[in-house]
Amino acid sequence: FETERCHINTFEKTDSTDVKKLFVNKDVEYLGGIRDEKSIKAVLKSMLNLSERSFYWAIREKHTDDFMGIVSLNPHHDDGFLEVSYQFLPAWWEKGYARETDFNVFDFVFKSLHCGTSLIFAESLYLTCN
Repeated sequence: FETERCHINTFEKTDSTDVKKLFVNKDVEYLGGIRDEKSIKAVLKSMLNLSERSFYWAIREKHTDDFMGIVSLNPHHDDGFLEVSYQFLPAWWEKGYARETDFNVFDFVFKSLHCGTSLIFAESLYLTCN
C-alpha cells in the first residue's frame, strides 16, 4: 500500500530489527509490557508465519524509508471479529499517520477479505466478515 507520506508493506524478516524497537520501547503501550528477547523472537516468528486471517505490515516514511511502526489485522479472540492494531514509535505519534493508513487497511479488508460490517468500540476498531 502507499499513502501520501507512507509505504505500507507486508512484514518481512528484514523488518525484524526495526519492529523489535517497538517491543522494547517503554512508551509504546501494548498488552504485557516490555518484552524479553525470547518473547520477541517468538512474536517475530509468528508475524512471519501468518494464518489466513492474520496480517502484519511495516509502515515506513515514504521519502526516507525510516521505520515508523506496524499495523496488524488479527482475529479478536473467538468472536468472529478482526482487530486492526497500530504501533508507532513515539517520534511518529500525533501526526495523523494511523488515520492516513486506515483507508488502505480498510480497503484491503473490505475488498480482499470480502468483509462487510464494521463496529467501532471506544478504544479499538473491530471488523466482522460476513
